[in-house]
Amino acid sequence: MIIYFVGMMGSGKSTVSKIFAEKTNYPFIDLDILIQEKAKKSIQEIFEGDGEKLFRKLESETLEALSGEDAVIACGGGIVLKESNLKQLKSGTVVYLKASIPKLIHRLEKVNNRPLIKGKNIEDELLSILDERGRLYTEAANIIIDVNDKTPEQITNNLIEQLNL
Repeated sequence: MIIYFVGMMGSGKSTVSKIFAEKTNYPFIDLDILIQEKAKKSIQEIFEGDGEKLFRKLESETLEALSGEDAVIACGGGIVLKESNLKQLKSGTVVYLKASIPKLIHRLEKVNNRPLIKGKNIEDELLSILDERGRLYTEAANIIIDVNDKTPEQITNNLIEQLNL
């Protein structure tokens, strides 16, 4: 079984998927970490030096290389932007961690390494990104979990119950 976690930056994908993997004894893979290892650069360095287009290419290649793995995979927020990625996500179970804009702002306002919001008005950028991706997250998802006012443990336990694991 392969479980993909999707959602906006700051929604808790890496945190929740890691806890979920530990509790279910599935291997954990963070797509962004694999991309950084492959590129030998941070995500921020890739965006700044090579651009978002190259990052999205690396993201798709890395996702494709994981095809057929039994694992829990934390995906980057933009994974849903390419049709080929959406097709691959559909080969597994897609969990959309849905967070409100105020919750995302609270989680991201002190972070300065997110290329899509760095040096910009966080609320405006998040609204714009969600406008572009929100429908795609929902359409890709097998399970949608509202993460507002829930701890990562509560979210994980909710998901384990929903999947009957």
